Amino acid sequence: MQKEKGTYIAKAGSNGACVIIDEYTVFDNGQGFTISSQNTVLGEYGFSQNAELFTDYNWTPKKMSVKVQNSDREFLGDINGDKVILKNIIKETVEEKVVPLINKNIMFLFSGAIVLPFIWLRSYDFNNYDRTQYQIIPHGTSEVQQLKGSANGSRTFNIQINIGGQIDMIRIETDNIGKMLSFESQTTKLIIKLN
Repeated sequence: MQKEKGTYIAKAGSNGACVIIDEYTVFDNGQGFTISSQNTVLGEYGFSQNAELFTDYNWTPKKMSVKVQNSDREFLGDINGDKVILKNIIKETVEEKVVPLINKNIMFLFSGAIVLPFIWLRSYDFNNYDRTQYQIIPHGTSEVQQLKGSANGSRTFNIQINIGGQIDMIRIETDNIGKMLSFESQTTKLIIKLN
């Protein structure tokens, strides 16, 4: 049963040009939620990809897949107990990697798919204003802090993402159930808003 659908538009902060369009849907699959995303990167080297994220009813990620359209490339991530099994598939070649889970708070962060990495905000404890650590899959860490004083039922988060020593500072605003309304990166200057 379809629960929700929407479109995110990403613009370059430097000139306001539209660079990414992400159309997503959320379905109740009877065991949790399936979030499907079609992500289109615009421009000379643009491409499209389809992504799916499977969560439980608490919005905790369980499995993810990303497939580049018109390509033989696909990424898979599957949580299995205390580890994540990652597969990078190119044509018939499969590279498999096992990543240990060292934190109960996790997010998948693959290239593209704007809505999928931040769906876990819907399960955030909105009474928590402390800094909270997350493990990024396939690799990296994130520190999340909800800011006090949000107005009109919205919530604001500062998120520091560290991948291989490259740090990005992000501010995200959500509605009162954690649905992402806007995203702004201080590093890349990318601005994303729900259309």
